[in-house]
Amino acid sequence: MIVEFFRGITLCHQANVVKDNSHENLLKYICVLHDEIASLEFAQQQNFKLIQRGKKMMTVQLQGEQERYDELGVVTTKAVMGHFMTVSAMRLQGKQAGVLYMKGSIASLKHYFVNKENDF
Repeated sequence: MIVEFFRGITLCHQANVVKDNSHENLLKYICVLHDEIASLEFAQQQNFKLIQRGKKMMTVQLQGEQERYDELGVVTTKAVMGHFMTVSAMRLQGKQAGVLYMKGSIASLKHYFVNKENDF
């Protein structure tokens, strides 16, 4: 469950990654949304890293295991009452099925779960 949580963090964002020349083995994330940078930096501290991002491909390293994903689409909503939400559709390279990741505050996600109180 923890690995899947961090997989979502490393895949659900609009950040780019570059090598941090001031620190060996550290990556620097560039993004307009500061919460996405903070999430990626926290994940990196736990050994879950976005290590490369191309036009439609992402490579992540999850506790030393490398995975490559085809990016099917990423969208960040505008702020609703000050809350942003990012949705990304990813597919592990070589697989047919994709996975939809959603990230945001509970306030921005709640309307997807209306009348589904058991999901909270």
